Amino acid sequence: MKRELELWSKVHHVNIIPLIGIARIDWDSNMPAFVSPWMQEGNVMDFIKKNPSFPVTGFLIGIINGLHYLHQYNPEIIHGDLKAESYSSHSGKVSNGPPG
Repeated sequence: MKRELELWSKVHHVNIIPLIGIARIDWDSNMPAFVSPWMQEGNVMDFIKKNPSFPVTGFLIGIINGLHYLHQYNPEIIHGDLKAESYSSHSGKVSNGPPG
């Protein structure tokens, strides 16, 4: 988790959800909560279900661009959780979830 947090804090790309900070929800717990912007429209699958006529090509291009950025990063970052629920939508644009 420490490595993921460190990587996420360093990446900056239009198709990667930015890390705002960390918080502790339960002060007795040693598990932090990662804080990122709220994605009003949920994940890509939620958005497509609500907007079935929306062209998904833009989502695919955004996902590819975000993954390309991660793979070109030094050191290379491999996103280990590729599924539709890992991608968020905001105003019809896609952002990859946390890297790692």
